[in-house]
Amino acid sequence: MNDEQLCAYVEKWFAARYDKWTTIYRYIRMDRVNGIYRLPDGRELLDALDSLMGNFEEHLYSKNLLPVYFSSPHQLLTFLQNYGAYCEEQLKWMLALPIDEKQDREVGDIIEMYQDVVELTTYCLQSYEVNIVDDTYLKPYLNMKACLDGEDIGEFIIRLKAIYSSIPSSIHKGNLNEALFHSVAHSVMYQLGFRAYSESETSEGRMDMRIEMNKHIYIFEFKYSEEDKDMSDDALMQINDKHYADPYVLLGKKVIAVGVTFGKKKRNVIGYKSEVLN
Repeated sequence: MNDEQLCAYVEKWFAARYDKWTTIYRYIRMDRVNGIYRLPDGRELLDALDSLMGNFEEHLYSKNLLPVYFSSPHQLLTFLQNYGAYCEEQLKWMLALPIDEKQDREVGDIIEMYQDVVELTTYCLQSYEVNIVDDTYLKPYLNMKACLDGEDIGEFIIRLKAIYSSIPSSIHKGNLNEALFHSVAHSVMYQLGFRAYSESETSEGRMDMRIEMNKHIYIFEFKYSEEDKDMSDDALMQINDKHYADPYVLLGKKVIAVGVTFGKKKRNVIGYKSEVLN
């Protein structure tokens, strides 16, 4: 899942359960004679139910989780991780209750609610496209993602150059070529969590790399110069001449072409050009 899919999933999940769970909550709270109050662990079970519904009301009762309740996907995922861990601990305690208590219908309802929350949090954390909870992993991704979301290609290239600058020259023992620089760019983008695809075929050729964002598609063409000559214009011309953007016209996303030149002497990006194709 990406950011939009994550929020849509959580919002839809919550909306589908809110009325039913609110009814269960009110019923359990009202039945003070024959209800959960009579059980040995009734008070603790009520506290658990209060916690469950309280977190729903405070954190998830919105059709716009971002930015109404959470400022970023990181905050949302962190909440889901922490709340999922809490629910797992509560669930272990409930499942260890005496059989006669667990067989009570109201206790069964509470256990099912907690099981559902654990499944939600586990699914979201496993399905999100990047390990958003790890801050050390998060920052490079968010920084570069912000550049592409905001069409700030210059800042994106600066960060890409920083990655190449961090590679010691002693590692370059073989012959430098476009494939080497391309492989590093693809590996970095893929490991950061971007939807990066290399050597995608069209009817007229193969584009070096495309990156799909929520609202943009970036098509990258890489060139390599042994004399450190900027060939980014040639890269853009190739994207246009071979109509690499045509397969994505129907998606309704802005397609942006980016030509990038790697230089043998500097062992880094030496130039780039970009152009909006639609």
